[in-house]
Amino acid sequence: MKRPAFPLLMLFLITGMISTQALYASSSQAAAPAANISALWSLPFVGILLCIAIIPLINAHFWEKNLWWISLGIFCLPMAIIFGVFMGELLREKTIEKLLEYLSFIILLASLFVISGGILVKGKMNGTPVLNSVFLLVGSIIASFVGTTGASMLLIRPLIRANRNRERKAHIVIFFIFLVSNIGGVLTPLGDPPLFLGYLQGVPFEWTFRLFPQWIFTSSIVLVIFFVYDNIMYRREKPAAPGEAAEGSDSGDLIKSIGSDINAAIDLLNPDQHAVQGTISRRLLVSVNERLTSARGKIKTLNETGIAGSSIGLEGKINLVFLAGVVFIVFMQGFLLKKVAWWPHFGPQEVGMLIMLGLSLVFTPAKSGLRIENGFTFQPIKEVALIFAGIFATMIPALYILETKGASLGIVEPWQFFWAAGGLSSFLDNAPTYLTFVSVGKSLHLPNTLNFVFNDGGTLTTPILAAISCGAVFMGANTYIGNGPNFMVRSIAEEQGVKMPSFFGYMLYSGLVLIPTFILVTLIFFR
Repeated sequence: MKRPAFPLLMLFLITGMISTQALYASSSQAAAPAANISALWSLPFVGILLCIAIIPLINAHFWEKNLWWISLGIFCLPMAIIFGVFMGELLREKTIEKLLEYLSFIILLASLFVISGGILVKGKMNGTPVLNSVFLLVGSIIASFVGTTGASMLLIRPLIRANRNRERKAHIVIFFIFLVSNIGGVLTPLGDPPLFLGYLQGVPFEWTFRLFPQWIFTSSIVLVIFFVYDNIMYRREKPAAPGEAAEGSDSGDLIKSIGSDINAAIDLLNPDQHAVQGTISRRLLVSVNERLTSARGKIKTLNETGIAGSSIGLEGKINLVFLAGVVFIVFMQGFLLKKVAWWPHFGPQEVGMLIMLGLSLVFTPAKSGLRIENGFTFQPIKEVALIFAGIFATMIPALYILETKGASLGIVEPWQFFWAAGGLSSFLDNAPTYLTFVSVGKSLHLPNTLNFVFNDGGTLTTPILAAISCGAVFMGANTYIGNGPNFMVRSIAEEQGVKMPSFFGYMLYSGLVLIPTFILVTLIFFR
């Protein structure tokens, strides 16, 4: 980070603490009349989505080089100035709120990205369908306890490294986004931002464990589809050339094959034979070169995959402490907000996460051999920060319209809440979308079956709150921008050499896999 950026960030944090205290203090007073703005103000949000989806297809190099001014100059700054200065007090407050949410969002992503980049998983991991399925299962379990972002950043690099020798691997990353970056986060408030906001609104911490049936059903279907599909792709892999050990095969065979190559090279260079002949032919040199090149390649494979029988090892273990520190900070922020009336909504959590990030870079510097071996650079977090700056700014009017007119949408049944909250969470920030539909549900004044009331005294039925929760969390997987980790995982994968599908290509996968799954979820749980 450049030096001038840090004081500026600290200034944002300090002013943010003051601003949020003023915002939440004013929320307890009589609300000002809502401003009536045109739905046409949502067009910039549609515009940035089209840019993300189409420009990389036309000219990927142009998009990478000019992303900063497209996102900031065309979308972010104009929208922030218009709604922060000229559109009235309520929209000014909404703009400040979105600015602080964006800073908190990026600091969380950056801290988890940097910390996980200092954790290197070593050992022999051959990316078979069984291993990949275990990766996805473990990731979808731990996502609820360290967050979808934390689980994604921790596991995506080892998964890519295990599959480095696979020809077809984009689908592995896509299903990772489905299960680890989204669906897996539904069991606790730590799993995904919407549920954390629900916890702050009065939902008991343990209530989301009631969503276990929906989680296990959805995860099982998607995991089975992945296992079948990955088996098909695995069997289509190009077989190793005759006489060569396949990359990723048993390391004992590789060692034997290396020995054969070296022995053959030694025999070809027999000094007694050439002393008699007095010459060394070009064909001989070519043969020796081929043998030694083959041996070098197999040694490289051994270095990458490890020795068979050796246990999986971790380097940079200190970063596990910092990762746990971020999770603890997020948990304590929620706890203190519920227990301490004056505790600021913005500031302490962000400072704590930055401290964890800084400690990670102190103990495992950015240019350390560990991070270099892990393929760590700052490019993915830069790309995500730029893209989401434009997204957060342009979603201000769309979210405002949804909040002010959501009660008139005619949504009354659990299945309607599931698809409405999920459909909008596929493109808008799923956290405020969750809160909006909770407010819509409260306005129906249905009998309370939750066994608790929200902080504002509102009530809901259990099926409706479950539908909103599952929709907001599950359907964030429908697009690259549906949840913060999605785009981050995509950026890391592309940096590691995985050719990922386009925005629409990804949606083809989600349409074929997730939408039918969500229809089954609707029929079984939310009819």
